[in-house]
Amino acid sequence: MRYFIALLATLATSAQAATINIALHNGGTTVNAMGTRPGGTLVNTAADTWNNVANNGGGGLMFSGFNLNDAAGGATGATLSAMAGASSFNNNGWGTQSQDWVMMEGWYGLLGTESLTISNLPAAFTSGGYTVTIYGDSSSTGLTMDYTIGGTTQTINDTGTFAGTFSAANRTTFNLNVASFSIAGNAAGSRSAINGIIIQSVPEPAAPVLALASGFLLLCHRRRPGQGRIITASTPCS
Repeated sequence: MRYFIALLATLATSAQAATINIALHNGGTTVNAMGTRPGGTLVNTAADTWNNVANNGGGGLMFSGFNLNDAAGGATGATLSAMAGASSFNNNGWGTQSQDWVMMEGWYGLLGTESLTISNLPAAFTSGGYTVTIYGDSSSTGLTMDYTIGGTTQTINDTGTFAGTFSAANRTTFNLNVASFSIAGNAAGSRSAINGIIIQSVPEPAAPVLALASGFLLLCHRRRPGQGRIITASTPCS
């Protein structure tokens, strides 16, 4: 029995989620710091690849065709395009903190018709659907920041500068299954800040796991020939 459970656990690890990590920087200073600060609870460049986009000396605020790698460093064929109106720093004290703080330091701002677009996501994401988590923290406090994807709008109420904890005050998540999508910000007023984006597939159960689980249930509920009892989950299987 215990060997069977161990086998299921081993096979389940094969259904790993595909992930794309994107950090938007206001300049190259924090790009260079991504590999020098210790790994955080979310951002750890020693373990996962991050796609870094910088306003100064990098992609600029308006660009297209920025190739995106997955968290393992492999090419995905997906690209990022931007039509943003501004970027800025938060002065959150990242210089003595982890890479979480580095990622949350700089941001791109979207207002009106400005947008970020992800194109050509592969089947690893679209076949089972995926989540898009937007991390937003601007240099202003008490700011309401809307984010719209495909007609659905979600809001981050920016209550203060990032202080090491990820919560509803600096992130929001969408569920999608399309190959391409655009993110828009506030329709008017102040810009919606985007510091980072994580796109993660919803892993489907591995076929061998499902097959073994089905067989296990049949085995543990079968009636043994010549016996007047039914083996249930509470009865050890031999």
